[in-house]
Amino acid sequence: DPLFAEYVAYLGTVGLALGTLGGLSRAGRSAAWWLGGALIGVGFVLALGVATPLFPLLYRFAPGFGFFRAQARWLALFAVGASLWGGLGVQALQQGLEPPAARRWLLAWLGLAALIAAAVWLGARFSPEAEYAGLPQAHVWLGWAIGGGGVTAAIAAVALLGRPAPRAALLFAGL
Repeated sequence: DPLFAEYVAYLGTVGLALGTLGGLSRAGRSAAWWLGGALIGVGFVLALGVATPLFPLLYRFAPGFGFFRAQARWLALFAVGASLWGGLGVQALQQGLEPPAARRWLLAWLGLAALIAAAVWLGARFSPEAEYAGLPQAHVWLGWAIGGGGVTAAIAAVALLGRPAPRAALLFAGL
């Protein structure tokens, strides 16, 4: 793939699922939740670069902002914020998920998966660059489905079985 590594904020399926859970968790009023959300929002918006009106304004008028010319580098903020939310997701699993919280997570997780699939399809359909105009191969889609299904089953099992033992939660956090 012609992408440079700095253009990708890779969280992995488990990180994305736990980040979603952390974003919906009971810790929603903690400083870590607010900091993670702010980093996710600011990092994502600034990583879009000139596709938003904010980046050119900051580039032109904010002293020192021009040193961060490559807008994709702002994905580092996004990754740190998503990691904070992922940690909150692990914490939510350790404390046990109530059925309403598990249902909210499942709906949000399936919605996020559908949004990602739609973005991949639309990106391939309307990309002006030839190397991005094709859909991923079938084995890539299969890998995504297996990873997403596996993490969904694991979190659902923890939610159904109640509060996990501390060692089991630490093992799951290491996946």
